[in-house]
Amino acid sequence: MPDRTKAGFPAGAQSLLRSMNARAVLEIVHRDGPISRAAIAEATGLSKPTVSQTMATLLSARVIEETGHVQGRKGPAAGLYEVRPTSALSAAVDIGHDKVRVAISDLAGQILASRQVPARRRFGTLVTQVRDVLDELTAELETSVKSLVHVVVGVPAVVDADNNTLTLSDSLPNDGVGFPQAIRAALKCPVTFENDVNLAVLGEREHGHGRDVDDFVFLSVGTGVGVGIVLGGQLYRGMSGAAGEIGYLPGDDPAVLPTAPRTRAMIEATLSGEAIVAEAAARGMRDASAPEVFDHARAGSAPAEQVVDVIAARIAYVIACVTAVLDPRLVVLGGGVGLNRDLLLDPVTRHVEGLSPFAPRIEVSKIGADAVLLGAVAMTSSLARETVFSAATV
Repeated sequence: MPDRTKAGFPAGAQSLLRSMNARAVLEIVHRDGPISRAAIAEATGLSKPTVSQTMATLLSARVIEETGHVQGRKGPAAGLYEVRPTSALSAAVDIGHDKVRVAISDLAGQILASRQVPARRRFGTLVTQVRDVLDELTAELETSVKSLVHVVVGVPAVVDADNNTLTLSDSLPNDGVGFPQAIRAALKCPVTFENDVNLAVLGEREHGHGRDVDDFVFLSVGTGVGVGIVLGGQLYRGMSGAAGEIGYLPGDDPAVLPTAPRTRAMIEATLSGEAIVAEAAARGMRDASAPEVFDHARAGSAPAEQVVDVIAARIAYVIACVTAVLDPRLVVLGGGVGLNRDLLLDPVTRHVEGLSPFAPRIEVSKIGADAVLLGAVAMTSSLARETVFSAATV
């Protein structure tokens, strides 16, 4: 961050420089705190007077706070500073197929309260449910929904660039039409919508295998199938937000019957729970649910083991397709099906090696069913910091 004096710069440029300096200082304090002013100056490249001025502004705005002193040095004790977590609370909401999960987090991304409830499937009752759970959690923290700095809502849908339009959203009531507007009207605070698998890849980047990887994908196989993509350390959404909708590629198995007007079954059909049940039924395992098929495989059932191998081969096909286009360093498996590490990791790896000359590292998610919610927490906390930082430097 270049350190420049105010002289010779118009008022607008001075304001911009103050904002840039404050952002640089806050990011360092957030990342490395508790930290001294001298260490902040060294890390940012800003002069000590500029750091002192910026710190005074942030302390006055109660965005940061002094939490201790440097020990073991001569002279006056230098203060240590951290971001004040409760200067802004935000919320994360994961709207799944059968559950709604909600968490309230502080500015540092620490979860302060959370709840999971069975999802209501009608439009009005689902909107009310989200509001009611947020009401309960904020009341526990002695605040209110309207005081939240930001809310991020994860949905099983493509979120358009305008953040108001949901498509490919048949898992939501009314196919998601009007859902963003209804949630915003109910909450009366800033709300951002994001695709659930995009949030899962952010959760894995923040807390899982993707922490030190700049190019990786999260392949979620469960009620639906989708890919979250991180390239160059950034979430990749594509032009219309549909990047990673891998379920709409033609599947690898021509024996799976297509749905008109398509001439070949899509991946979403070959990797669904229904596909697992159908494969099991074809091998004499009638009335077995998808989770039961995996349980039978663990118990040594040969037909169930055959089904698992078929599913592993189909997952490998998806990985081979993704790898040929994106060349990621890492592929992380998640979702209700993908999390069966003991049964899937080795056969998926074996099938990928047989399909493709490219060999990304393949792992099963470290954070499991929490991936979407933790990704939403990471995003909403980041957006809250943006809001607080901007307000503190106006």
